[in-house]
Amino acid sequence: MVGIHKSSTLQVNIKKRKRLVVFFLFLLFSSLLWLLIKLSSFYTLGFDVQLKIVDPPADIWISDEASTHSLKAIINAKGFQLIKISYFSKKPVEIKIPLSTVPFRKQNQHTYYINTLNIKEFITADFGISENDISFSENEINFNVEPIFSAIIPVSLAHDFHFKDQFGQYGDIKLNPETVEVFAPKHILDTLTFVTTELIEKKGILESFSGTAKIVFDENKFRPLNKYIDYEVNVEKFTESKVKIRVQKPAKPLLKVFPDHVEIFYNVATKDFDKINTEEFIAEIDTNGLFDRKQFLNIRVMKMPVEVQINRVSPERVEYLILKK
Repeated sequence: MVGIHKSSTLQVNIKKRKRLVVFFLFLLFSSLLWLLIKLSSFYTLGFDVQLKIVDPPADIWISDEASTHSLKAIINAKGFQLIKISYFSKKPVEIKIPLSTVPFRKQNQHTYYINTLNIKEFITADFGISENDISFSENEINFNVEPIFSAIIPVSLAHDFHFKDQFGQYGDIKLNPETVEVFAPKHILDTLTFVTTELIEKKGILESFSGTAKIVFDENKFRPLNKYIDYEVNVEKFTESKVKIRVQKPAKPLLKVFPDHVEIFYNVATKDFDKINTEEFIAEIDTNGLFDRKQFLNIRVMKMPVEVQINRVSPERVEYLILKK
């Protein structure tokens, strides 16, 4: 009889457990169904959005502080979208608003404004919602500009050119434009003597070439009106030649130098070889070492044809005697 009683009790407990499991399954299902219904409903929630005004026109200067703004966005979206925005969206610290694509208007001499309707696409793209689902607590974003000045600044091409043997650059690099108008606050503009481009690298050069280079600048310091320049490099085949000339001496003191002739080795474009007039070369004594009574005096080339590139002078120094009158 005891065994029958225990078996009956065990069956009752199993039935209770099954009922409990079924209850919790229905409870879980009901909760999930309720949660899905709630998440599918629309809710309104406010978010603080950080904005950064970037890419202004060259003639408008906005300080870093004045370019940063906070805006209250009111989003009307389904619950699961709001949860995604609040907890799972990898929002950037700041949403960039480029003035190059967003219309803006002048309010007074130093203040401009942007209608918030024109920036919806940037914010909704980040949140992953429709533009109809968002509104803002403000109709406009105001930003202040600083007094700005301009100056015409020379451009320098940053380059690293390597020519094949017997080839070289012929003449100066041609830039178009050679100067650019640069905008900046006066204290920055006063420090600029030139602007430079990105580095242009080229190897194994044996013919003329051209291209376009981007001007390198920090928009927080200055902005050029033109951001690109064209360049042209003429290349010619060169040959080495030499000329032997007498060293010119100063009128005072009277000097006797050993040797009194030097050889100048130079490169010249093949097409200009016959144009070279050896009489255009002038080398003279550098008398700076006389005061220190140095044993040797340097030779310096004072004049040469514009078509040549000096490689070396032999000898580079000469001995001397100071002659008495």
